Amino acid sequence: MIREATERDEAAIDELFAIGAKEFVGAPSIFEPIRCPKVMLEVEAGEVRGMITVADLGCGTVGVGSLVVRPEHRGKGIGRALIQSVEGPANVLLWDGASPTQRMIYAAAGFKPIGTLMERK
Repeated sequence: MIREATERDEAAIDELFAIGAKEFVGAPSIFEPIRCPKVMLEVEAGEVRGMITVADLGCGTVGVGSLVVRPEHRGKGIGRALIQSVEGPANVLLWDGASPTQRMIYAAAGFKPIGTLMERK
């Protein structure tokens, strides 16, 4: 089941941010526990198995800050389901350093690259 996070989910969200931070060494602050306006969770039998953080950027675009699925639950379609749970906008803005796995998940969900976001250092 996919649902919006509540304050009760804070510990599980922190754990998922920690998993993301370990796996994406060198990533920008994308995996710091910054609370996006919306956090969606995939939960089964009371266990939080994955999350996606999103912010409406306007102009039909959603910014995805984090997409993390617990390692023991990968390959079950959870990442794809989380992406598909993002309502409304047709475009998803990804950090350019997204891993090949992340890009594959977005492609499988029907998204295709349309440009590159530049970041000032």
